[in-house]
Amino acid sequence: MRITPVGLAFAIAVPASLLVLVASPFAGQSKPPKQDSEACLVRPDDGPEPTAKGTVRIRSDANGDRFDLRVQGLSTHVDMAAFIEDPPGSDTFEPLAPLSEVKKDLVLALDTKKGDALPLDVPDVADLIGRRVEIRNGSDAVVLFAEVPPFGLDSKPHKATVKIAAPPGSPFPDVTGTLSLRSKADKGQERIILKVKKLPPDAGPFNVFVEDGVGVLVDDGPLVLTGKNGTYKRDTKQGDQLPNGATSLTGLTGRALELRDHNAAVLLSTELPPLK
Repeated sequence: MRITPVGLAFAIAVPASLLVLVASPFAGQSKPPKQDSEACLVRPDDGPEPTAKGTVRIRSDANGDRFDLRVQGLSTHVDMAAFIEDPPGSDTFEPLAPLSEVKKDLVLALDTKKGDALPLDVPDVADLIGRRVEIRNGSDAVVLFAEVPPFGLDSKPHKATVKIAAPPGSPFPDVTGTLSLRSKADKGQERIILKVKKLPPDAGPFNVFVEDGVGVLVDDGPLVLTGKNGTYKRDTKQGDQLPNGATSLTGLTGRALELRDHNAAVLLSTELPPLK
């Protein structure tokens, strides 16, 4: 039988394609998905650096893993060091690699693709999830802290807004408030803002109380006054802790919030709403 040039090319091409399939056991398999998650570093109550803020971020893809710390808003970079919990939940810590100055920030950037070892020499950045990270000063005081976040957190912003009127029997019935919440979980950004109007000028200072996990209302700080108006704000992006050590707004859903005057009279009262 005579084989034409076209037939010869087909006869050669078919075995070659079969050879590729045999030699590539992972043919058709998708690459591991890119994963990226970030948490905001927040200040402890009465921390030594009142304007400090920052982030801890982990990333993973087919080419390697990354671990990043960025610290901002410090009054000094002298003797600042980073630590990570080991083992998880133990409250014992190991030092991380030294922080480097990048313009006005302190940074630690570890990338296995570039040959860097991950903290604690773990083989996978996912092994760091849930461990507490701390930034400390030369006196070993905690300046900032956060937990390494998990992957798979929601990337969609969620919000809620509540209008608040003075409760029945309030000594100041004209006082009104607006409570606004916003969360972007994959960036660790959680924010509460309470704006209050028509405050009585002689009844301050005013403080915001938020219910803890066992039904006790705990003082979470003052309302910042501007004339007859006031604002209370907690924003993890700016280094603020959420009330009562909560790590997300979803953990505060349904808890009571009150605004009280210097005589402990309740001017406003509401519950923290679910996010939408």
